[in-house]
Amino acid sequence: MMRKGLGYARSNGSGLLLPSLLCVLAETELKCGRLAESRDTLAEALSLAERRGEQVSLPDLHRVRGEIYLARRIGCGVANAR
Repeated sequence: MMRKGLGYARSNGSGLLLPSLLCVLAETELKCGRLAESRDTLAEALSLAERRGEQVSLPDLHRVRGEIYLARRIGCGVANAR
């Protein structure tokens, strides 16, 4: 459902909030255990924000990137090895 809403946002030309919306989607995917999808969605959001020079969503994008990184390390057992 979220992807459908993003499709509408893209088709309507309302891309102003698109990196922020993609960030919410990436965070939701992460919470659902969809690590690969979350990583891909976040990469798209970061790329879009960079191309447009948008800096408003960067703190949240980098926060979610850190959460994905942590989830990957925990999933690989690296965090448990400490």
